[in-house]
Amino acid sequence: MTSKGFAQKIRGNIDVTRNVGWLAGEKIARLLLGLFVTALVARYLGPSNFGLLSYSLAFVALFASIMSVGTDGIIIRDLVSKPNLRAETITSGLVLRTIGAISSIACIFLIIFTISTADESRIYVAIISIGLAVQAFDIGDLWFQSQTRSKYAVIARLSSFIVFSIVKLLLIADEYPLVYFVYATLGETILGSIILLALFLKDVRIKGFRFNLKHTLGMAREGVPYMFSSIAIMLYMRIDQIMLKEIGGSYEAGIYSAALRFSEIWYLIPSVLVSSLTPKLARLHGYSKIEYFETLQSLTTGLVRLSIIISIVVTILAGRMVTAFFGPDFSDATYTLIIHIWSSIFVFAGIAVSPWVVHERISYIAIWPPLFGAVANIILNIALIPRYGATGCAVATLIAYAASSWIANSFFQISYPVFRIQTKAILGLQLK
Repeated sequence: MTSKGFAQKIRGNIDVTRNVGWLAGEKIARLLLGLFVTALVARYLGPSNFGLLSYSLAFVALFASIMSVGTDGIIIRDLVSKPNLRAETITSGLVLRTIGAISSIACIFLIIFTISTADESRIYVAIISIGLAVQAFDIGDLWFQSQTRSKYAVIARLSSFIVFSIVKLLLIADEYPLVYFVYATLGETILGSIILLALFLKDVRIKGFRFNLKHTLGMAREGVPYMFSSIAIMLYMRIDQIMLKEIGGSYEAGIYSAALRFSEIWYLIPSVLVSSLTPKLARLHGYSKIEYFETLQSLTTGLVRLSIIISIVVTILAGRMVTAFFGPDFSDATYTLIIHIWSSIFVFAGIAVSPWVVHERISYIAIWPPLFGAVANIILNIALIPRYGATGCAVATLIAYAASSWIANSFFQISYPVFRIQTKAILGLQLK
């Protein structure tokens, strides 16, 4: 390798490290500031109103996957590998995202005004869903990712997040009703998209937008399977909040949402650790499968043990944590949190082996585990929510996470090796 090539490689590694640092920094900032602001908002609104707000957010998130038509990764790939077709790629992405946004909003309106419970949550869902139309133009995020300069997207999102966090605190101080917090949520989306679009238009170097029907249709055909996979994942992750509100009511939804804040905040840890080790795993996969699986086993075992320690600590401190942050009105969330936190074992185990799917190039099976988890979650919620409310929902989620992140890997011969790895980490058993 020449000195020039070596210098370029070093600069590339530095750019990647900085990019990861910006993205990780954003997640940490949003988690910490978000937990503080969310706790204050929940204290002010109370369990029922907080449940309505959380339900509305979960409902819109469930359909947000339709908006991108599964093309985000494809757009980033083509912007990098086909620089001469950047105008066509960006134009096709905008067209497909616009169609996807219209379709997702149409699905949301159809369901909330025909199937969903007839209460004020319909209006809240409708208001928040408008943000999907604006996010269709967030092509700038994908552009900056392709250029390894995600800091601009982070700046746009964090700026909007901080501004509207302050707005929410002012709404609390002046005792505004729930609907203003819904408008604040929409405002955060719109402001972030406007800043991101401005930065994108200032940075991008293309001579106009060029529409190519063949290119657009090809991108759509490739993206649709990923879209259905994303829908399955969101259904698996958010259907519990939606069903709990529809079956158990807004109070139970509020209690459950409060517990989720303390349970899901820990998921950042395995995501960051796995991301940092993914390049090493990719290299090992290329020349030594034995070392690859040994490293994957060590990673999975370490993360599972860490999740057990976290679960024990949170179980012991659950009551104090809930009361300190959310207040005595949310004390019922204690039992929900004690159950839900143990699902982190399966979440950590699932994230630990996630690079394996990419390295083996078997994305075609990625849709089945979350779909299996979603079906299990729906069936269990129908059985448990009417009698046990938020606590029953937590039990359903715990079992569904185990089914999706762990047990589902035993269904396919090709994924059985990672099932053995997870089983050894979770139960200490070595399967043949």
